[in-house]
Amino acid sequence: MFDAESGACLYEARGNFGFDLGQIAVAETPETAGIPLQYLRYQADTDTVTIDVSGDPTVALVDGQIVPSLEAAKLTVRGKLREACRTAITGGIACDALGAPHQYPTQNSAENPDQLNLWAVYNRATQHGDAGGPYWIVCQDVAGAWDARPHSAAQAIAVGDAVDAHVQGCRAQLRELLALLDDPGTDTAEKVAAIVWPAATAE
Repeated sequence: MFDAESGACLYEARGNFGFDLGQIAVAETPETAGIPLQYLRYQADTDTVTIDVSGDPTVALVDGQIVPSLEAAKLTVRGKLREACRTAITGGIACDALGAPHQYPTQNSAENPDQLNLWAVYNRATQHGDAGGPYWIVCQDVAGAWDARPHSAAQAIAVGDAVDAHVQGCRAQLRELLALLDDPGTDTAEKVAAIVWPAATAE
């Protein structure tokens, strides 16, 4: 059922019938099947129903299909990139400061204050050297065992430097991807969808 004056769809009516009670009932067509009612408009001059998304900036009409608008798509991808960056930063790093690869956590929250603890150790190591050691840092060995293990000042500093390089690398990756997303050449939904956080590679 469509409002005769505005053409707006009021509710759905199926079947080949019509009547004039200040409203219009129009049969569903293959072109409008499945289209949300708020996007359907009745055009009295042609007695047809069209799809109109001009009032909704979050979507666009492409080849008869309603898809997220370019800006809406970019907003979605931007959020995914930021979340992927956070996940990468807090996913931990591998560092061989102890002479063999160990996994170091990089979470930073009230429940898992790994970064805060690491930076406290890092600052003590840079200030006091080996005289202030050993410096205990939680890490995982190649056998999968987590434990607080003693580090020399140089080892603690190496771990801190590795974590900082990891964090800065993730942030640089995010800036690069966001710049690509905002580039004027990224002007189709396909190009927007192609901008993704790189998959993690095995160490």
